[in-house]
Amino acid sequence: MYRICCAALAVIAGLASAPAQAEFYLYGYTGLSFTQDDDLDISQPGLGTDLSISGISYEGKPFHLPPYYGGRLGYYFENPALRPFGIEIDVLHYKMIAQTDRTVGTSGSYLGAPAGGKVPLGTYVDGFEISNGVNIYSLNVTARQGFLKDEDTPEGKVQLYGGGGLSAVRLVPDMFLVGQKDAIRAEDKWTGPGVDAFVGLRFLPFTVWGDTHLGLFAEYRFTHVGQTELPAPNGGTAEISAINTHHVLFGLGVHF
Repeated sequence: MYRICCAALAVIAGLASAPAQAEFYLYGYTGLSFTQDDDLDISQPGLGTDLSISGISYEGKPFHLPPYYGGRLGYYFENPALRPFGIEIDVLHYKMIAQTDRTVGTSGSYLGAPAGGKVPLGTYVDGFEISNGVNIYSLNVTARQGFLKDEDTPEGKVQLYGGGGLSAVRLVPDMFLVGQKDAIRAEDKWTGPGVDAFVGLRFLPFTVWGDTHLGLFAEYRFTHVGQTELPAPNGGTAEISAINTHHVLFGLGVHF
């Protein structure tokens, strides 16, 4: 799925060599993530574990290392037939850390013993986190509407924008289970395609040099990753249900 981003870079490079004028933008950003509760099914046939856990809650800890971060490179078409549309590639890194003190629903068996009922997640799971990243590599289509237009910023100093696209997703989970010495530590798992959608407000207050404008933005974003199988300790597997996350972003960059 990483080929999505390679293809996007090739498209943007081709557009950059076109004779028609264009507007590019480059941003870095940080933000907050709020992942919805989901379910986890853990299977370890050799140990007698076939455990279903429902209603796992997560926290994002965006300012703990590694922090929440992202970047994007985009292009707005100058052809009147294509305005106000553009394309962009976006790279996002955020974390989801299971709250082991929260009550979850359980059923099935764990290490050969029956499991069931409402218990703290820590009864069976010492730790489950994707703290080295839910890493999302997106190719998006975007459109904008400008306000406060002048000769210096013909597309508007204030711009309302939105869009969406598809993504390749790399998950890097860690998992520690109660009563088991073996653990999963930072194992990569590629999956996808993911889906994302966003809406935001951008402000271009002034030029910094030549025709290059400083840009600031605030944005709401939603990302979806479908059901994915992850490794579990002792040769097992852990199937996580859809990862649905809400994001609030703040970014700084340039238009050129």
